[in-house]
Amino acid sequence: MTDVPGKRWIEGGFNQQYLGVGGQDFIAISTKQIIKFYFFSTRSSRIYMPPGSSDGVGVISGRDDIGVVAWSELRINPRVFVYQHQSPADYKTLKGTAALEYRSLAFSDERFLVGISGVPDFYVNLWDWEEENLLCCVPLNRPLPDQHNLIHSAFPPSSGPGLANRFTVLTCGVLSVWGIERVSDNFRISAQPLQVSSVISCTFAYPSDLY
Repeated sequence: MTDVPGKRWIEGGFNQQYLGVGGQDFIAISTKQIIKFYFFSTRSSRIYMPPGSSDGVGVISGRDDIGVVAWSELRINPRVFVYQHQSPADYKTLKGTAALEYRSLAFSDERFLVGISGVPDFYVNLWDWEEENLLCCVPLNRPLPDQHNLIHSAFPPSSGPGLANRFTVLTCGVLSVWGIERVSDNFRISAQPLQVSSVISCTFAYPSDLY
């Protein structure tokens, strides 16, 4: 583990939703107010300040094989931004259905990014982040009031046959597998709940095992 020099950054301690691993060379850490990009090879850092129209930073996620990090902003009708290490001035801007917040972001091994919105709408959004297109969105089963924080999404780490078109969603202790289908230029996503309950967390192990 490599320590990032400086003051204690994350309010309230470590939370996976505030850390994005963009590759072997850099990570992004959110304080809810700003994002600090730390580059290991040069031991340098860069600060991202949200624009004046934003109230801060929401959740964050990274894809380490191509050096990209995505994060949501805190405001009414929040946007999602994608930072590319190789093109730091070229921020991708994604617009979805969230009214107030996103609770989870996840990259696929290809061009997809999934974002799950929170209160009050709870929608699953699917983007082609490279083209900045919202492909589709569907409602999620509404969590109980005390379980709004228990929302997580993930893609398998492998792009084997069919794997890039599936992802998992964990909410209210229920784990479901979602499939992405394309018909012509239209995309559709649908869920298949698994016969398990009271799940606290889950993770993929290469290439496609789910624990």
